[in-house]
Amino acid sequence: MYLSMRLRPPSTLIATLGGKAQIITLALDCLARQNDLPGRVLVVHANANRPETAQALRRLREEFPQRFSAIALHLLELRQNGFPLGDVTAPEEMEAAFDLLYDQTRACKLAGERVHLLISGGRRTLTVFGMAAAQMLFDDEDRLWHLASHPALEASGALHAGPEEWVRLIPIPVIPWGRLSP
Repeated sequence: MYLSMRLRPPSTLIATLGGKAQIITLALDCLARQNDLPGRVLVVHANANRPETAQALRRLREEFPQRFSAIALHLLELRQNGFPLGDVTAPEEMEAAFDLLYDQTRACKLAGERVHLLISGGRRTLTVFGMAAAQMLFDDEDRLWHLASHPALEASGALHAGPEEWVRLIPIPVIPWGRLSP
């Protein structure tokens, strides 16, 4: 007698990034504990020349080969008309930011991947855009996440939790629009 096992499709973590690399690494640590590490991580960030963004990206590029070598890291800079966005406050900047999040999520879904979308980093507008993209594109296999961590861990900027620190991925409920359609 053979047991049929349902294989899960590969997954991608799409994460918004402000100035704290730890948001990405802590989320990956949580996904590892769930035995659900993605095959790749897409990090959506503002202008890479901003000092805090540059430092966060440098830390990620250093950490991935050491701790997450099996995961492909892709850095996606927010751009408008070919120029890096320093912020997401003007209507045109918001449109470019939403388009990038939507397009990346859609591409993952068209490729048959499950999506983990982490909306804890970067501007709050990115959080809202991530939620909107999830509502439009997600199915039951996808997850929208918020990251919560021990205050001392957050303040330290450490990339991984210490023995006395906690970190959690908090699932955000998503009702896909396709389910609401008559």
